[in-house]
Amino acid sequence: MDDGTEMIAGPGDVSSLPSRHDAWVIGDEQAVVVDWYGASNYAKGA
Repeated sequence: MDDGTEMIAGPGDVSSLPSRHDAWVIGDEQAVVVDWYGASNYAKGA
């Protein structure tokens, strides 16, 4: 997060991430992310 907070989500976890977060996958496994909230505004100008 912007403040340096880190979180690790594992298989089957559900999380709620605030805006302005960053994410990456650790390891070689595929990851599937379902974004229920932000998809309607993704990549739109401010």
